[in-house]
Amino acid sequence: MKNPPATRASKKGATRDAILRAALHLIVTRGYHRTSTSQIARAAGVAEGTLYVHFKSKEQLALEIFKLCSESMSASMIEAVQEAHSTAERIRIMIARAFDWCEKHREEAIYAFLLRHSEIFPRHLTHMDVPGNPALLLQEVILQAQQAGEVDQQELNALEKVAGIPLAFIRERLEDGATGDLRDKVDIVTKMCCGALGISQQTMHPVYRTDRAVRAELEPIRR
Repeated sequence: MKNPPATRASKKGATRDAILRAALHLIVTRGYHRTSTSQIARAAGVAEGTLYVHFKSKEQLALEIFKLCSESMSASMIEAVQEAHSTAERIRIMIARAFDWCEKHREEAIYAFLLRHSEIFPRHLTHMDVPGNPALLLQEVILQAQQAGEVDQQELNALEKVAGIPLAFIRERLEDGATGDLRDKVDIVTKMCCGALGISQQTMHPVYRTDRAVRAELEPIRR
């Protein structure tokens, strides 16, 4: 008896996920160019031909991993950002959620922040073209702030200035093995980002200024 459609779809999804997980681990540990599709297939426990059933090329596979990493990181941000009371709150939420994600998903974070994306993306694409990229959400937050008069509309490099601050902390943590949890640095990084945009943190709801809600939600219990 043949497997019913639902079972076949489930197996196909499981195979695809296994390929993605294997590719993520190998590319992070070996590098993009030193990882072959045959190695990925072997690690995933499938034939190389099966890999090409799911992905047309290694490039497509690598781009899909970046897309999934971006979507995973931004998923926890979107609703909270939309419900925030001010630009400062929105920025703080994004920083807190990004730092929490990086601490919980180290391999994905290395893939998203340390790899040379020029090796992965086709020439006509950049990371800003990938749906779900948190940078797109940050860009929208800054644009809304400019339209509201909170941020100078003549500031053309606002996104780069703000995004570069938490990115530097993330890269130091992942690349240099810096001690200390990123989640303990949310306040100082938020202050730096708000300062770069010239906005005040005084408009933040008290729950964000005290940090209690975010710590209760994001930080693991330390005994």
